[in-house]
Amino acid sequence: MFGNQTEKKTGGPQSRKKKDAEEEKNVRDEVDFVDEKTHLKLSSCPSSGSFDSSSPTSSSATSSAPSSTSSIRARRNWSVFSERLRETLDKSRKSSSSSSSESLILFDVKCDIDCMWIYQRDNSSFDSDLDDFCGDDSHLRIFKFFPPKKEISLHSLASGFDNTGNVRIWPGSEALAWMIQKHSSTLLAPGNRILELGAGFLGLSSFLIAKQFPETTVWITDGNMESISSLEQIRMANPDLLDRIHVRQLIWGEGLLETARFNTILAADCVFFTEYHESLMKCIHSHLAPNGHAVISSPRRKQSLQKFLDYVQASWCDEFSVELNTDLNSILDQKIGRIWSSSEEKDEKYPVIITLKRIG
Repeated sequence: MFGNQTEKKTGGPQSRKKKDAEEEKNVRDEVDFVDEKTHLKLSSCPSSGSFDSSSPTSSSATSSAPSSTSSIRARRNWSVFSERLRETLDKSRKSSSSSSSESLILFDVKCDIDCMWIYQRDNSSFDSDLDDFCGDDSHLRIFKFFPPKKEISLHSLASGFDNTGNVRIWPGSEALAWMIQKHSSTLLAPGNRILELGAGFLGLSSFLIAKQFPETTVWITDGNMESISSLEQIRMANPDLLDRIHVRQLIWGEGLLETARFNTILAADCVFFTEYHESLMKCIHSHLAPNGHAVISSPRRKQSLQKFLDYVQASWCDEFSVELNTDLNSILDQKIGRIWSSSEEKDEKYPVIITLKRIG
């Protein structure tokens, strides 16, 4: 007993071994990583369409959280997730190249000469590996984009505004876009003004809406300036959508867009961090028109979604009612609910669609 206490105080072999293990883990956590599925697809495609985060922009994924999230908190929250991404990446590299076809769940990506395209998924138009197309596929194109050229490290994740929207195309974003495409009349409030919060580097839902509904004006926002640069680049690359898309940086609870209020606000994968539930709701409250809808798409992820709903019902019950969209989530579950390898992975990645309806 006394020997163990002495060893602990003097930094004996066991203490040093534990310290070395912790240091090794910290080093691993600093290794650059991206989502394995998207990375495998993007890495095989040309990238001459540059993603220049330093270029100026006239004018956000996952969150527009203030920079106080940096360093220790961000490192703590993302070290476990980065470890899981790294493990999956290692497995994916050992598997056949057909795994790259799983780049997205509900949409498809096609490489072009100098860019990439988001496509509607239509199995009749694709061959077995979903990389080559049969016949004219122009009717399936939604919009072109350029992938981020540089990988994302934990250091960059922990620096400045939340950078997680540049890591990958998140399942919540895909699910939201797919559900809007299939059931827009149920999710979108009447009116032609849409705002997306935390849009990340792609803004999938916003560009899809602009493409599908030509009479609609869409504002795409994020707090991270790299995301803003990417969104503005995509906007410029799709001239048919140029006049109906506005890209701006927006910090939840701090900034206010100088425009009329919106009929519908979209937020995918934006409720993971409970400390920003209040700022997110303040942003929604400031920008949503009376009788408007705020559509939230997020996995349950360790009860973070439930905590958000509890907060809304406790603090905003006079302003918003909560619609759980049971029928729509049942459709989504039938579509992608069985693709996750474990209940833990499903909890982390499988999105649920929630609608907050503004009262009056």
